[in-house]
Amino acid sequence: MLLDSLRTLNDAAETFLNGVRRRIEEHAGGVFGGHVATVTRTDQSPRFKERLANAGVFDHDLLMRAPANPMLRCDMSLRVLGVAGRRRGRLAAVVALDGQELIRQSRAQRDGDDPGPWARLSGEGLAEALRSFRDPPRRAFVGVCSPSGFSDEAIERAHLLAAPLVERGGGMVLVSPRPGGGWRLHLLEHDRQPWHFLFDPEPEDDKIRRIHAAVADARLDVTAGGLVDVELARELDVEVGLVRAAFATEAGRNPLLQVQRVEANFVLVGLPALAFSVPARSHSMFDRLRSLFGLQGSEQRKIETLASRQADLTARRKLLYDHVDGLIAQEAELKQRGVAADSDASRRRIAGELAQVRRRIEQGNTLLGLFNRQIDVLSTHIHNLTLVSQGRKIDLPDVEAMTADAVRAEELLERVKADADSVESLSESASVPMASRMEDAIMAELKGEAAAAQAPGEPSAQPEKASPEQPQKRKDRDRPMAE
Repeated sequence: MLLDSLRTLNDAAETFLNGVRRRIEEHAGGVFGGHVATVTRTDQSPRFKERLANAGVFDHDLLMRAPANPMLRCDMSLRVLGVAGRRRGRLAAVVALDGQELIRQSRAQRDGDDPGPWARLSGEGLAEALRSFRDPPRRAFVGVCSPSGFSDEAIERAHLLAAPLVERGGGMVLVSPRPGGGWRLHLLEHDRQPWHFLFDPEPEDDKIRRIHAAVADARLDVTAGGLVDVELARELDVEVGLVRAAFATEAGRNPLLQVQRVEANFVLVGLPALAFSVPARSHSMFDRLRSLFGLQGSEQRKIETLASRQADLTARRKLLYDHVDGLIAQEAELKQRGVAADSDASRRRIAGELAQVRRRIEQGNTLLGLFNRQIDVLSTHIHNLTLVSQGRKIDLPDVEAMTADAVRAEELLERVKADADSVESLSESASVPMASRMEDAIMAELKGEAAAAQAPGEPSAQPEKASPEQPQKRKDRDRPMAE
């Protein structure tokens, strides 16, 4: 159990040190106008292990895994003609682990007791981690990370410990992991300083992902309130500029969201007006439809415009369908929590949340019904305009022209029929006698072959077939027999 806790603390410490090293190598030169001369890593292992041994802690695995207050130190210098000159400042990233808390945890484990969660860093533990900065050099900037967090006592004492640094042109900032991910910077100054971000180990891409996740969890819709940039930045411990950039991205993805400026702040809100896609010069979707139906000109242009409106409304309706589905899932989750609640106070709070969700579902369904009616109106008008456009594409003749053409066609058919009858009568008169003589010859041939097959004395075997090369000779031989 204790080793698992130490492994978690070690992982947080290494993440902090690696992130700060990356920040220093990439940005420290620009912040201080100098050159990163050296980056060294030290720790307080001998002193830390001696303190544990004096307290009777001799567990080898424990001594090897415990973070012994490691520290990164970076000296900044100004190079002149390639030669390091006057030092511009020193950066130090320190990991502070409360040795007294480690002793308490190890003793509880040895005695078989439950030590409980790891306590936050005390003021004494912070002072022990900053022993080497009691007489700091000029322009020394220190970032202290406590993987278990800082107690109120430690934060109050940090102001006293930072006083010598501030007097000599430096400063100090406290850093701790956030429960929901990311890192929290406890600023000892009133405002952020240009060097503070050097001790923030979280990459900006990870911060932006956390902001988008927070916006998704807020479940913004067309009836709920908005998110204020400074409040969300304070809640997530990120820069306000990143929050504003994420707001712009969210508004670009979701047409039901919009970024509005309220005094000095930017607010991400969901507005019903956006669902209607209303231009600045109109007051409602129906005003747009009335103006569109009154347009003069090409029906094809009207059809294209209406089809674009219909596609836009259909896409917005789908987004609203998805949002209502999410609210329905939230309603089911709240009902389960209400059923499983073990007190009336909890059920009362959940009942209030459930009532609000159900009102939002009802409002969303009302808006969906309006979308459906608008889409039906557009679809009907597109159908009517299509019929009109198709009718105008083909110029149909008038009744008089059609009657005259029908008479001429009937006369032409009568002449063709008379000519066909004459040709048929001539063909029949010429072919009937010839057909009769041919039929008589074939009948005689067939009868002759039948008589030859039944004559007495003839073998019962079938007669030899005539070869294809001598059909005329066989015919001439059989004909006298038939006669």
